[in-house]
Amino acid sequence: MRIERASPDDAAAAALLAERKRVEYESYSPVFWRVAPDATARHEPFLRFCLGSDDFTSIAAREGDALAGIAIAHHRVGPPPLATDDAWLVDDFFVADGRWDDVGDALLAELERHAPLVVLSARRDEPKRRVIAARGYARAASWWVFPVEPGGEAELPAGAKAVTGPAPPVYDPGGQTALALRLDAQHVPAYTAWAAARGTVLAIVPARATDTGLEAALERAGYAPASDWWAR
Repeated sequence: MRIERASPDDAAAAALLAERKRVEYESYSPVFWRVAPDATARHEPFLRFCLGSDDFTSIAAREGDALAGIAIAHHRVGPPPLATDDAWLVDDFFVADGRWDDVGDALLAELERHAPLVVLSARRDEPKRRVIAARGYARAASWWVFPVEPGGEAELPAGAKAVTGPAPPVYDPGGQTALALRLDAQHVPAYTAWAAARGTVLAIVPARATDTGLEAALERAGYAPASDWWAR
């Protein structure tokens, strides 16, 4: 196995690895990760852009001419609640044949030589989570999700901040989504009602692992953790 810099020429093979992972993730959270019909065709140009951009560092694992895995790190962490310019975000991170223990571990080890990392994984992706944890990472935040039925009237609570918008193009939850940018535990029911009143189909709440009050309120309200954000 060779570990080396990836290039835009890896986009097609990386898109196929991503396609297989999306199918798996859809079974974990069927609305949040519902796969768009043309997901792979949309994803490949995006991956090609990332693989050629100076804003990303991308590492490939190869065996012969085959791509055994790829990890693409954005040079900042943009989404809440861990936004920072002091770490790199590893989101597009895929391996062939479930080989997290050797391929996934080697890709992370190479990226760690360049910068601190925040690594994303589905809550239910146990093989990936196990390798991330074994490298000394701990869950720093999670995105909690709740499918909502559009309708009703509600205002966003004072002090809360949220936006609505489409899901990333590779996913199709069936409508617009709501994303909380600032939310206190006591405002979870009101935020959910606001998301429904805005016509969205999914309410999303990013929560730091240290905010146990918010996470407990989300669990009581029926939210489930879809993705975890790991840091060390």
